[in-house]
Amino acid sequence: MAAWSPTSEKDWARRFGFVAVPLFGKQRSSNQPGNHFVLLDGQRSSLTFSRGDAQSLLKSRRPIEWAWSANVRGSILVDEVTTNIYGVNWDQPSDVREGREADTLLKGIEVAPLLGAETSIARAMDVFRSIRQEVRDYGGRDLDAIHAFTVLLMLVDSIRQGVMPDNVRMLGGVLTELTRQGRVSIEPGTLSSRVAALPIRDLADQLLSGNGPYSLDPYLLMRHASGTLFQEAHVRLAEPLQTQPKLFILLRDEVPRPRGRAQSDIHYTPTSLARFLTEQAVTEFRRLNPNAGSVKVLDPACGSGVFLVEAVRELESTGLAMKITGMDSSPISVAMTRSSVSSALRDSVAAVESTPPDIIKGDSLMQEWGEPDIILMNPPFLPWRRIDSKTRNAIEGSLADLFHGHADTAIAFIGKAAHTLRPGAVMATVLPAALLGSESAAKLRLSLSGPDWRMVVLGRVRGYGYFKDATVEPAFVVISRTAERVCCIRTLMAESDALDRAIRAVRTEPFDKNAEGPGWELGVSSALNADDWNPRPARAKELLRQFSQDAVVRPVLDLFDVHLGIRTGDKHVFVVPLSLVQQMDPTERRFFRPLADTIKRGRIRSPQFLFYPYDDRKLTITSEAQLKSLVPVFYSARLAPNKSNLQEQGRLQGRHWWELARPHLSWHTFGGPRLVSTSFAGREAFAFDEAGEYAVRQGNAWIWKGSRDLNTEEWFVYLAVLNSPIFEAVLDYFCPQMQGGQYEVAKRFLKSVPLPDVTLLAQRKKKQLGEYGRAIHQGKRVPLYSLSASAAAAFGVTLQDFITAFPLMPSARLEMDFEQLASKWKRETAVFSSDAQKMDHPSIRSVLRMGKAAIPLILRELENRPAWWFGVLQTLTGSDPVPPNKKGLLDESAAAWVAWGKENGYEV
Repeated sequence: MAAWSPTSEKDWARRFGFVAVPLFGKQRSSNQPGNHFVLLDGQRSSLTFSRGDAQSLLKSRRPIEWAWSANVRGSILVDEVTTNIYGVNWDQPSDVREGREADTLLKGIEVAPLLGAETSIARAMDVFRSIRQEVRDYGGRDLDAIHAFTVLLMLVDSIRQGVMPDNVRMLGGVLTELTRQGRVSIEPGTLSSRVAALPIRDLADQLLSGNGPYSLDPYLLMRHASGTLFQEAHVRLAEPLQTQPKLFILLRDEVPRPRGRAQSDIHYTPTSLARFLTEQAVTEFRRLNPNAGSVKVLDPACGSGVFLVEAVRELESTGLAMKITGMDSSPISVAMTRSSVSSALRDSVAAVESTPPDIIKGDSLMQEWGEPDIILMNPPFLPWRRIDSKTRNAIEGSLADLFHGHADTAIAFIGKAAHTLRPGAVMATVLPAALLGSESAAKLRLSLSGPDWRMVVLGRVRGYGYFKDATVEPAFVVISRTAERVCCIRTLMAESDALDRAIRAVRTEPFDKNAEGPGWELGVSSALNADDWNPRPARAKELLRQFSQDAVVRPVLDLFDVHLGIRTGDKHVFVVPLSLVQQMDPTERRFFRPLADTIKRGRIRSPQFLFYPYDDRKLTITSEAQLKSLVPVFYSARLAPNKSNLQEQGRLQGRHWWELARPHLSWHTFGGPRLVSTSFAGREAFAFDEAGEYAVRQGNAWIWKGSRDLNTEEWFVYLAVLNSPIFEAVLDYFCPQMQGGQYEVAKRFLKSVPLPDVTLLAQRKKKQLGEYGRAIHQGKRVPLYSLSASAAAAFGVTLQDFITAFPLMPSARLEMDFEQLASKWKRETAVFSSDAQKMDHPSIRSVLRMGKAAIPLILRELENRPAWWFGVLQTLTGSDPVPPNKKGLLDESAAAWVAWGKENGYEV
């Protein structure tokens, strides 16, 4: 590593992947000695950085208070004389770490747990709650509450600076004075006369000091956390308004929190990701336009303005004049963005050469976007099925020649950006990960993979934890409109909790080199595959290459025909419960097939039946007279009451009104063995239909197409492999993940998925897997670690090699770890008679560290193999359901805990 200076904020940024920006901007110069910056990362380890007389700064506690106000994790202070480094977190101000090892001190700040102290955002949100209620009491709306909140922040800053007259107390008067001072961009006439009479100054002290040890500096909060601040405010507006005392409530009083949250299709972008995408877009724009003197930036779905604030921050050191434009259909989002961006521009050293921001209320898909140089966005995601006809027309108009299939709103925004951007312009956008390979985005991907575009960054996040309340996995791209081919594509893959670390690595690692760390991997690609943009792990690619050279491992579609299940049409007519079938005589029952819709733990659970009037691939009931005669109960209960509706549907195209929409007669025969899966599958979502008696509706049928028929043991081998954790990891590589963690196992995603050909496997490899498959079919639990090892052996590799290339899902890893800990604990404590000795074993301590996630695993263990887990469960749950007269009895105590688990919603 090149020599670096610990007193240089730029060296800290380069070494650790931070973004260094001045702590104070044009509106405020620090009166404290020293030089002060913010080293920006994600929420995990952003911090303030001060150099000067470190001991004096620590004694003043100002850097710690600045860090708290700016909503960053802590402070690094470097003494300019001794070059000693000091690290401290604001929630542990007395725990000051000292040394010369920057890595060690930084790690101490990153890993230090937040001790539950009040954050600056939390204090602001407590006050916002009060403002919202007061505004409502004064006859105002939520939009007025946002304006009042913005005014309060600027009021408190004016009070701190000593420039707000003491006699100005009402909201209207404060707004007029702040407008005169040039601190707000809210027109005085925006508020009604009643709302303008709200005594806003009465909340200033609560915002300044609250009940915590720090005085809030709203200037730093707005400068460094306005995106997070307004995002949280918008979340609060989605919650029901709570009844509480009037304005002079004590914020330490406990106020009931609303349960649940209004569903939203908008998911705000974490500032760390917005910052990363913005810096990548600005860097690419400047590379393509080295002589540009100005730049026009657009966010057509601006939300709280986080992208536009980061654009101001990124551009202020470039000398480029800025034209900032934002659009949003929500008036609240427009107000938030206008406040945050205006504040950022007032504080920017480049603002004197820039025009005021233009924040527009309206539907972006129905407006012109002008000629922006950079488009930054996290567009709203609404699937086609939830979109009204007006929006569908707007989507088709925005996409034009790129429209294909059932496009969603995110595709429309990206397509409109593609049509809008001129040569030399750049787009950086968040998008649902499914669009990286979905059919509806095929034309868009093909266009953006063409010679007129260059992909700069392509990233995917695995899981849902990065965006609050997300229902789809996120991805992101940075693309420029240029025919140049001078650089490779930087790919990024990360778990939800590792994305911020991956972003820091992008800043420190060479652009053309691969790199990896815990939960993340950076790659390099020379070209895009228009069919599938998903970035792939390097080790997985190598293992897949190895599989392609092995005759035993073949693509799924070489071994099975995978058919999408029956489409019924009106399922409320054709799908019936067991209770109705039981009313029928045997002659009528033969027209009903049990459904394979529900699969749990690798077994079909069939609570429903499907009317299926077909046999030998043809309709067997061809007249209404036959209907009344052959299926009288069903006709009376379901068909006759719905006849007119069924006749009006255009789905049948001349066929009889009692027919299914798509019965799939070409393959849906009964009597032969097959595998079935749910449409969205994962571990334990595959089952064996040995007699071929089930109808497949919401799922897929897997029909063997090999050169010889499979015997029963071989079917069980496939059942074991498909339900193993390692096959779930393979699905994660090839198939888009849906809400809830399942994968879409449609035929188009399975064409390259590897699977061993069991007819070529050695008998020793088939034996154990066949036994596991049979156990799964019988409803028994199997050891996941051994199952995974046997499944990996069927692929011709070790388990360690497999999971290194295809990481297991967290739930599978947890269960496998628990299995090994439980086995070791039982083996090594078998001779102990004391419960205390058993509880003191290292394996028990490891299980306790798993927390509540271990509870269902222990309960399952108790149901299948009772052991003395009761002390662990008492520690984890705080309960003890074992009756006094049953204590000391193993089986009875285990039964009591299993019953408790079922009563408390645990799947045992």
